[in-house]
Amino acid sequence: MIVSKLEELKTETVDLPGVTGVLVQNFLGPEQKLPDFLVRVFTLEPGGCTALHHHPGEHLHFVLSGEGMLVGAAGERRAVGPGDFAFIAPDEFHQFVNASEEEPVRFLDVVGKFGSEIS
Repeated sequence: MIVSKLEELKTETVDLPGVTGVLVQNFLGPEQKLPDFLVRVFTLEPGGCTALHHHPGEHLHFVLSGEGMLVGAAGERRAVGPGDFAFIAPDEFHQFVNASEEEPVRFLDVVGKFGSEIS
């Protein structure tokens, strides 16, 4: 059994091309001997965004707080907020953008096998 408090998890800045104002806190993954499974919390500062990217594994977002936008390859935008789930299919282009200039967006990210790249 693994139990952690969010405020006790190490916070790291995501430093990748096209990523602005994004922090990550890893809960489950390789450090807990789970090489094919990740659970983490992302925080996008006001004006923050991930890069428009894709990867071979599916993943699930659950918005904990704040207002955000999920952007697709063709530029389609879907508003998301607290309590919203978003499923990203394998190889589907996506970008998460903070829609607020004042409040951060925080979301849970659950990643299956082959989707462990942080971006």
